Amino acid sequence: MGIENIIIPCTLFVVCGCVTPVMIVNNLTKRKMHRIDKQNELLLSALDKNPNVDVEKLIKQMNVRGASGNKKLIKERLLSRLLWGSMFGMAGLGMAIAGFYMNHENKEMYGNFKDDFWIMGVWGLVFLGIGLGFLANFFIGKRMLAKEMEAEAQNLEAYGKFLEK
Repeated sequence: MGIENIIIPCTLFVVCGCVTPVMIVNNLTKRKMHRIDKQNELLLSALDKNPNVDVEKLIKQMNVRGASGNKKLIKERLLSRLLWGSMFGMAGLGMAIAGFYMNHENKEMYGNFKDDFWIMGVWGLVFLGIGLGFLANFFIGKRMLAKEMEAEAQNLEAYGKFLEK
């Protein structure tokens, strides 16, 4: 047993188990700190333009949240669900149709079903179900969050007018 049989696994363990997670946490922390610094710069520049501004109201209008907050608008999140629902739904429908059709053709040509085509058809149905779930979430969320989206649009409009002053 050579020394390389010990050094290589130990090096991989140290790199994958220790260095990589530390680098990931470091990068995420730097990104959050950068975002917070940019938000603070924006607030300070707004205060320079108009020193009589209500800071709490400005922060609410900016929709500034904590470091773990979601910065996307409600409309963007809903449209993202529509996108994913459409993609999963179409991929699932295509896989299901192709899998079951190819299985039917295999039955007619060779007299037996092929498990690979059944598996593809079943996975297609799973993807179709996921897509339909995203689409249902989009349509229900659109109806339930209509007032919140309107208020969010008004806040953005008011914030834009504030920065023009």
